[in-house]
Amino acid sequence: MEQRAHPVSYALTVTRAIKELASDAVSEGVLPESMAATISKAATEAALSLGLFIVSKGPRITHQGAKAIESARVDLEALAELAGLVRTYKLTPKNAVHVALAISYTVGQAENRLRLAEDLVS
Repeated sequence: MEQRAHPVSYALTVTRAIKELASDAVSEGVLPESMAATISKAATEAALSLGLFIVSKGPRITHQGAKAIESARVDLEALAELAGLVRTYKLTPKNAVHVALAISYTVGQAENRLRLAEDLVS
């Protein structure tokens, strides 16, 4: 089985990649279903990894660290759901760009929380 980086570092890497994809989608005025599927899958995996980390290390994490990780986990789940909208519904290009903007905002929030969590758990 492939060994991954620390769950917080892994989630931070995922959020940075999603940020770039969302930025491209906004710039190009389109959010293709394949890109949305990638965002959804990556965000779901990162959220799951953070959830398992909280469960396994919870008592050893400060309250502030756990709160930052949990908030980032929720943000990642929201990213997966937002990207899922593109996959589930046939959105107009304009509406897809609105979803990409929402993804950009949410991923920024997740990134900030993950940076804080990384500082608190390292």
